Amino acid sequence: MAASLWIAAGIDIKTVSSWLGHSTAKLTLDTYGHLMGTNADSAALERVNRAMAGTAQSQGVRAEPSSDEA
Repeated sequence: MAASLWIAAGIDIKTVSSWLGHSTAKLTLDTYGHLMGTNADSAALERVNRAMAGTAQSQGVRAEPSSDEA
């Protein structure tokens, strides 16, 4: 149960693997990978978008408006 909560919270698989005491992240992915579907994809895309927005701002470029701004 803890692993599924950590994965849902966006904790990276290597950290989850370590916390569970698994010998490899592959073992963790083989066991819990089915939990990393759409939510993990959405979380990863959100992180990429935030990182890109931060890079654009540090370079003085306005990032694309979010759907809330458009």
